[in-house]
Amino acid sequence: MASSSLETAASSVWLVDSGCSNHMTGKRSLFISLDESQKVRVRLDNDKEMMVQGVGVVSVSTQTSEQKQLHGVQFIPGLAHNLLNVGQLLTKVYSVVFDKDKCIISNKQTGNQVVLIQRTRNNMFPLDVSSVGRLNVAMKKQTSTELWHLRLGHSNYQSL
Repeated sequence: MASSSLETAASSVWLVDSGCSNHMTGKRSLFISLDESQKVRVRLDNDKEMMVQGVGVVSVSTQTSEQKQLHGVQFIPGLAHNLLNVGQLLTKVYSVVFDKDKCIISNKQTGNQVVLIQRTRNNMFPLDVSSVGRLNVAMKKQTSTELWHLRLGHSNYQSL
């Protein structure tokens, strides 16, 4: 679990945004691969149009120095902030809940909270991905024998 603030406007800060159409960044250096043939126009919140100069994969470092990848990120030169699209998170293994002054991103499969993001004074939800521990939580599938072993106070397997 991690908390973040907007004071560090670095490459690792991404705004959780339900209004943008895709993950977006203006920083070319974040991409590990970029298909520059994908060019479309997008209209920003201030009604300004900008040209997408490609779509690709961005690599981000977490607190544990683990490299995570964001797929389907649009490269828009001159874009002031990195934007994480809520819709794209929902199509993966994440659940996103906005509640009063916080945004909670959880793993749908395990129910484990991945990150808690506090709302800033200007109503944004900045996520500093470098402060996040593990973005994916692995879940070991248990057999029914293992499950009963745990339920019965770690009884020996022959008794089961």
